[in-house]
Amino acid sequence: MALVREFGAPNTMIMDLLGEDRTFAAAAGRHGKLFLCGEFGGHAGCDAANLAIVEAGLQRVLHRLGMTPDANTAPGAQRTRFLRVEGAHHYVYSPHAGVFEPMFALGDEVRAGQLAGRLFDPHRPWQPPEEIAFRGDGKVMCMRTFARVEPGDCIALLASQANID
Repeated sequence: MALVREFGAPNTMIMDLLGEDRTFAAAAGRHGKLFLCGEFGGHAGCDAANLAIVEAGLQRVLHRLGMTPDANTAPGAQRTRFLRVEGAHHYVYSPHAGVFEPMFALGDEVRAGQLAGRLFDPHRPWQPPEEIAFRGDGKVMCMRTFARVEPGDCIALLASQANID
């Protein structure tokens, strides 16, 4: 937790990966190692503001670990806001292939039962779209940016405020 705080990202998510064992996090856990990772912007892009968060955070962490001299330290870390991905109700997956039309934006606060979006079947355009609802409350932290989805693609990821001191 000291390194997470030292990194100083605006938001830190503690995630329940639902038992998925094919991830880097699961592999690290099997070897008794901690796994920390980050997403800073998404949408297959890179912008200056998010890059600055990463560079400054890495400088602070490397200094904290004794790997860089004092002269290379970045300005002090901001206080991170801890969020928790608590279980399956915080994930929205595509039930089948199609074209997904989201009814939410990144950063929205959503409620269980609220419409997440509609899934269209391009091979059966006469069929009405399938409506997909959120199964939990939270803030939309990640969203799929490509309209085309396959069964099991994650469409949205929610997180709730975590009380960590």
